[in-house]
Amino acid sequence: MGSLVDVNVDIVADTGDEHGVLKPNELESACARPYNLWNYGEEENIVVLAVSILSGIVQNHPFIDGNKRTALVAARALLINNGYDISIPDRDLGPLILEFAAGHLEEADIIEAFEEHLIDA
Repeated sequence: MGSLVDVNVDIVADTGDEHGVLKPNELESACARPYNLWNYGEEENIVVLAVSILSGIVQNHPFIDGNKRTALVAARALLINNGYDISIPDRDLGPLILEFAAGHLEEADIIEAFEEHLIDA
């Protein structure tokens, strides 16, 4: 969780947005989602696990600013740490996450998009 706070600090520093953890318990909950799905739900699909942390951060909105960007970095870090990445161009990835955050897409839509563009890291 601490390194994710550092990621958020770096992300908002690039744009001049404000940093701060609004809801530490919500951040902890979002960070625990992949582990809980894997450990208790026996989920093994790395994309599902990566999207679970993305979704948790986007929905819980634990930071003052930079939640969507931090969520995407967290999801990609989980993929990369497990030997994968996604090849969605930035011009498509940003709008995809914005549509999800706005409630126009479901978690399953993000999983599908990530699975379609999953590559070896």
